[in-house]
Amino acid sequence: MIPVERGWLAFWMVIAAGFFSTLLSIVAFRRLVDGEKLRVAVNRVMAHLFEFRLFASEPLLLLLRAQRDLLLANGQMLKECAKPLLVLTIPLALLFAALDGFVGHAPLPVNETAVVTTSGAQPELPARMQIDSPPVHILRLRQVSWRVRAIAPGHDFGWPAAYDRPAQVLHHHWLLWYFAGMLLACLAFYIGRAFA
Repeated sequence: MIPVERGWLAFWMVIAAGFFSTLLSIVAFRRLVDGEKLRVAVNRVMAHLFEFRLFASEPLLLLLRAQRDLLLANGQMLKECAKPLLVLTIPLALLFAALDGFVGHAPLPVNETAVVTTSGAQPELPARMQIDSPPVHILRLRQVSWRVRAIAPGHDFGWPAAYDRPAQVLHHHWLLWYFAGMLLACLAFYIGRAFA
């Protein structure tokens, strides 16, 4: 299927989501992480990485010990970052799901079809959709497929996005613009810090 273009409103919405989610992440990390402990953990990781370069021609046992120490240092660094990561996981997962559902997919246009596959039961379709073909049984996989047709315009929230058409924002996947918003937030934060 040809992707649907979502336009400038979706562009600005995704840029803003990336910008503000990055600012939220920066605030969470600054408040929940002990900066000195994290700096020590990162320096330890870097030291063990340099150890590989320094002792590349040394015996294998020494390199294996350096790998073990690197893994332990990485574990310590992740332990320092655990609190903000746990705090940010649910809000960012909900944000990504909402953005992908709204910006990443477009509703099936009127009179276009899609194939719906279930594990046996007839799917519960939104009011604007109707089943257009008899069921096709795939016994080996224990699946049943139907062709459905959109009979009215609209967007069906809660209807699986996999049956909608893919969408793009200014000819690219929406994640590109989300990351652009993140980059803008990082630049704004560091420029603001430099002049503060």
